[in-house]
Amino acid sequence: MGDAFFLARPRRFGKSLLLSTFEALFSGRRDLFDGLWIGDNAIAERKSDFMKSYDLDETFPIVKLNLASLKSNHCLETDLKEALQTIAKSHGLEISGTSISRVFSNLILDINSKYQKKVVLLIDEYDAPVSENINNLVLVDENQKILKNFYSQLKAREDELRFVFITGVTSYEFIWQTGVLNHLYNLTMDDRFSSICGFTYEEMDKCFKEFLPVTLDILKHKKAIGNSDTISDLRKKIYNKYDGYSWDGITRVLNPFSLINFFSRNWFDNYWADHESSSKFLTGFVFNDPLIFSKTLLSKLTDKMIKFNNPNSLAPEPVLFQTGYLTIDKIVPGSMDTEYYLRIPNDEISAKLKTDFTGYLFSIINKTPTEEKTVFRKAILNEDAKTISTLLTANFSKLPAQHHEPTESRYHGLLFFYFLGMPDVEVLCEPAGSEGTPDLVVKFEDGLHIIIELKYQSDKTPTFSRKDDKFGEKKNNIENKTEIKIIKEKKFKTEIVKITKRLAEKGLKAIEDINYSAPYLIDAKKIIRMGLGIYGRGYCAALLEKDSQDIFR
Repeated sequence: MGDAFFLARPRRFGKSLLLSTFEALFSGRRDLFDGLWIGDNAIAERKSDFMKSYDLDETFPIVKLNLASLKSNHCLETDLKEALQTIAKSHGLEISGTSISRVFSNLILDINSKYQKKVVLLIDEYDAPVSENINNLVLVDENQKILKNFYSQLKAREDELRFVFITGVTSYEFIWQTGVLNHLYNLTMDDRFSSICGFTYEEMDKCFKEFLPVTLDILKHKKAIGNSDTISDLRKKIYNKYDGYSWDGITRVLNPFSLINFFSRNWFDNYWADHESSSKFLTGFVFNDPLIFSKTLLSKLTDKMIKFNNPNSLAPEPVLFQTGYLTIDKIVPGSMDTEYYLRIPNDEISAKLKTDFTGYLFSIINKTPTEEKTVFRKAILNEDAKTISTLLTANFSKLPAQHHEPTESRYHGLLFFYFLGMPDVEVLCEPAGSEGTPDLVVKFEDGLHIIIELKYQSDKTPTFSRKDDKFGEKKNNIENKTEIKIIKEKKFKTEIVKITKRLAEKGLKAIEDINYSAPYLIDAKKIIRMGLGIYGRGYCAALLEKDSQDIFR
């Protein structure tokens, strides 16, 4: 692998602590590692698959830099130079140079010369000067150029560096695909290091074993959980709330910031999602598109799409994955390209979405989630397809034009958040089943299940239009222009009904043919299948059918 590495993880996931561990390791702090794996395996002759052999009795000069601490919205080059001069003074050195690349290069060379040892370089939040100014593209462009010059010295001074470890949140193209840092080994999605930050189930039980019974008693006293709940029940609640993060589609870890705060305060809360440093970047990113999640949740991403981003034209998929608001559900290798499927990691993030994003959706349609749930549920029980069609069409039509996109995944995502915002409703997005995956499964608290299959047709390549004369009317025989307009509108609406109904029939048939209801026959008290056809900017038609195996219990 070599001795130069990069790791991307969301904010407050333990990256800085990892760098501090390396700092202690190369500073020879044997006392910190007694009884731990590092201490037991610190043998000079040992060859690790992660780095060259190390010995806790050998020390190295260290350069440690956190770019998030710089005033990157002011003058990045000046701030970087000052930070490097401060590091030089801590080693008793004065470094020269006018450009940032020369100052950085001289710092490494001078430290190497003074100690006659290679330098350990640790850089935290390498991308902060760009990410924290993402809404100021002029400053972003300036900072990109400065960072490229700065990081170019890592490869130039490779012979003087013993070990390099760089962390950040976002992998930007201007750094990785221009060759500036392509000599680093990227651990981010290497399955051998999928649990390097965060707590696995085993680690949670080991590290917090003595806290579990105490926390259980406190939560019972606060009536936050049931009196009959066991430690096993508490574990499940913790997993549902804070677990689910994955970088390989298999290994799952719990959010370390939220988990530690939970055991510290003995209370379930959205500690990570509500923390300023975790939400600052996201808030700026979604400022102009509060429904951006509905674009990305159902996307199939390729390697380049999920791993890299261009700060001048941010794509939502890698941003929401890299910042921790979506995670990898599964990875499907392909002959041409690997496909990555994303999902919301846990209840903490789901709650954040309900507050910040689904709330926005309901504010547009001027209804409360509870009111919408009541109307929708009543129409479902009455198998009132006309009301459902009218309800969804009316709601979609209230969305601003910029929130409409001619893709099935866009409306699939909007439906997901529409149901997600309703109280006491569980919504499953493309849940796995032995026969296939329906688009949505909506579970009401009383046992009512709705299996939804959505079919969409864009109006970007229409077979008809309000503006053309394909409806057969003869202008010469109709002198009244208002009458012409009325005829066209009626014909247009008739064609819309035909298209959306045909799409809904396809959806309903797919549910029946593939038997999407099968996994829910035991749990559900009532199952209703819904084929949903959507055309253009949200024209909807629903077809409802009670499952033939449906029973009331």
